[in-house]
Amino acid sequence: MGVMSKTILKKFALIRQPDTWPAIKKCNVLLVCGDQDRSYLHENQRYSPIIDSINDDLVAKGYVVCSISDRISRYAGSEAYNNPYSVNRSLIKYRALTQIGRMIGLSQNSLEHYRVKKETALWRNILNKCEPTVVIGIQPDHPLCIAANELKIRVYDVQHGLISDTDDNDYYWSTRLNLFDRSYLPTGFLCWSDVSSKILGEINALKHCDIKTVGNPWFRRFINVSPTDRLARKALSSVPCLDRFKPSILVSLQNNIQEYAGDYVTDGFMADCLKSVIMNNAENYNWLIRLHPAQLVGDNRNSVLRYLDELFGRLEHVHWQWCTSLPLPVVLSLTNLHLTHFSSTTVEAGWMGIHTGLLDPHIRPSGKHQDFYTHERETGVATVVPLSEEKLSRFIQEKLQKRTAIEDQDHLFRVDSLEEIISRC
Repeated sequence: MGVMSKTILKKFALIRQPDTWPAIKKCNVLLVCGDQDRSYLHENQRYSPIIDSINDDLVAKGYVVCSISDRISRYAGSEAYNNPYSVNRSLIKYRALTQIGRMIGLSQNSLEHYRVKKETALWRNILNKCEPTVVIGIQPDHPLCIAANELKIRVYDVQHGLISDTDDNDYYWSTRLNLFDRSYLPTGFLCWSDVSSKILGEINALKHCDIKTVGNPWFRRFINVSPTDRLARKALSSVPCLDRFKPSILVSLQNNIQEYAGDYVTDGFMADCLKSVIMNNAENYNWLIRLHPAQLVGDNRNSVLRYLDELFGRLEHVHWQWCTSLPLPVVLSLTNLHLTHFSSTTVEAGWMGIHTGLLDPHIRPSGKHQDFYTHERETGVATVVPLSEEKLSRFIQEKLQKRTAIEDQDHLFRVDSLEEIISRC
């Protein structure tokens, strides 16, 4: 069965279930994200590392928090942490009608106007019912932003990965942002670090936005582990034994890389030189291959796992199951070196003094990714490595001989920043 057929069947199954948002309770904070953001499995429920960590922080401080699954999501109710409410039936209906209109030749502009109008009304009803002081989401959609701005409710996007002013990161791409009225955008942005805040602050279309550094709530909970944090303590106790005489190299994969890097990743998963280095050095290192969070819950999950099994399944020291399922901060605590095409794990690895080899040839002057990881490259925690098996092997040998200095982690512990935002709304 093709991907398109599977998608249609999944949507048909979802539309049979009524929306649960009409039962939503009043809350101080409404949290919003979709399936791709709920990549972690905690006590048999899908858990969003960023959004649900914020939930846990706020609930511990006495706030009433509700969650809602957007963007047509399988994980709602008891399937996901904090029992998020669903809006699937409404979203599928509006988007199906838009698709039908496209098939009969109606103009794209009028159809998009219809969809945005209907979805804005949906979010307006939801917000009027739960009356939150603030909404926090992962790249909240335009209709949610429009409804929140109309109702004078502050809505924030919280960083979940790389922030860059590029066309393949279009939520923050200045050229696209300039096309929209201010009401289409979030009130503000919650960033992991001052580096990310500075990037957003330099985008003219966002000059009016409230840009704050609040740290990374998921990463933070593994640095200072609370005695009552069952999730963190369970994850830390689940670490398998590795060959301690071998250095451990983390390889971070990326979702849909054929779309962004098809010119040098010809098999849709990883560059040829990286595959060769892993196979030819399978006995020299512990290889920890980590799937992108979206690959865990997306339609291509099985194809990624099949690819890895066919390529590396017989190699004893090449792992991907447990190092994908464990939280990233835990995996980084076992890691000596990090390799990736251009994963945002580069940032988190730098926080722990782990050097990253970037295999993206577009990270160069005048390249389309020339601004990727400028801070990390300038501070010496990341290096662009040519797509050559020989040069990559030499890079690994050189970097494993010395440890990178650990970055200042003060930004991770600005726990009061988020509470200040909520209290002044």
